[in-house]
Amino acid sequence: MSAGSTPERRITDLDALIEGLPPEEREIADRLFDVWATTGRLEIPEEMRGWVEKTFGSVDAVREQRIVRVTNRVTLEGALFNELRASRPFDVAGGGGGAAAGRTPCAVRSRRPVGTRSAHPSR
Repeated sequence: MSAGSTPERRITDLDALIEGLPPEEREIADRLFDVWATTGRLEIPEEMRGWVEKTFGSVDAVREQRIVRVTNRVTLEGALFNELRASRPFDVAGGGGGAAAGRTPCAVRSRRPVGTRSAHPSR
């Protein structure tokens, strides 16, 4: 970041970015979107360790990831975001869409009624 520039904004910090909005704007964002962040943890199988290190730099970079789920409260459409999705390899030779088509977020649909909170204890 150069002197005088604003800090880089990341989708994985969306919950904090919304919290930092002026109250009126934060209220609008909260009415439109349900934003939920968590840390995903996984164990890498021994047979994948070499590929993970080559692709992402280290196993530790993959072991824990911040995951943000955003659900549009009006349409119930949602997406999951994490930092590693942006750095995963693209299959440009395959040409079959998906990551090759530049679609980074994993689209999901929420079936929870609009305006209700999940029963998940960490939310």
